[in-house]
Amino acid sequence: MRDLGIPIDPVTFTVWYEYYRGDNLDLKHAVNKLLRSDAEPSRADCLELHSRFLGNHDNMDETAEQIRVAIEAALSSIGDAGKQNAAFGLRLGSISGDLVDCKDSRSVGSIVASLLRETEKTVRRSRDLEEQLSSASGEIRLLKDNLADLHVEASTDALTGLANRKHFDKQLKSEIDEATTTDSDLALLMIDIDHFKSFNDRFGHAIGDEVLKVVASTIRRSVKGRDTAARYGGEEFCVILPQTDLNGAIIVADQIRLAVSSRPLTHRTTQQDFGRITLSAGVARFRTGESMKELVERSDKALYKAKEKGRNRVEDETALD
Repeated sequence: MRDLGIPIDPVTFTVWYEYYRGDNLDLKHAVNKLLRSDAEPSRADCLELHSRFLGNHDNMDETAEQIRVAIEAALSSIGDAGKQNAAFGLRLGSISGDLVDCKDSRSVGSIVASLLRETEKTVRRSRDLEEQLSSASGEIRLLKDNLADLHVEASTDALTGLANRKHFDKQLKSEIDEATTTDSDLALLMIDIDHFKSFNDRFGHAIGDEVLKVVASTIRRSVKGRDTAARYGGEEFCVILPQTDLNGAIIVADQIRLAVSSRPLTHRTTQQDFGRITLSAGVARFRTGESMKELVERSDKALYKAKEKGRNRVEDETALD
């Protein structure tokens, strides 16, 4: 980690420790791919890897368990109240029988006093149950919101705020199923920042992370509706475009490329000029019957064709023929 210039903290250390252990094969494969790329691994990459492969499943499991305990406590209170109300019903039946057999006013008064005491106890128990259920309801609602936040966090790239690789895989599979069922169009963009390693080497990883955020926000503004923008890993992004044909996807890719390349980069405080960055993009359309892996690979090959042809351009799958 020192050789790569990665700051050592609990998150980054966990990622590289798990990589060294080698038990998490998906993590190992992703790190090896990152090490083979032009860009040196950064803390942002570690955050993204942690989110994708190590994540916050423990937090979600803990929250789910807390919800289960709260529900069981509420059910227990309801069960206890039911038993108490049943006992009160039996007591009322007994008092009713006593009244039938009662012959003098003093005895009637004593029975009525007993009835009032039993009724007051039941009313108090009902109030207690209402308070317990109200408290349980509030607690469960908070835990539910917390669980929803954890689900969002688990599907979001920590640095850019776009969908992470895990969510991308899940969403692309879902869109492929939908396109297959409805015989509708589906396209995929793979986007890479040109010469990002050189930019990082020149200005540092902190500035590089800011560039990743700028690119991510530009991509986010360029998609709409059911479109899904995600950080694929490192400086590579992808966009899933349901109900979009190849020509429409090429237009979206070029709009993103032009929006990024026309944006000057300056430091907010020092006004240091970082120049401009450019993107290369590959576009492929889904072909009925193919796998998700085949679609991604074809789009990725189109991206590398754009790199070979000089970068700062969009190439589609027809360039591979």
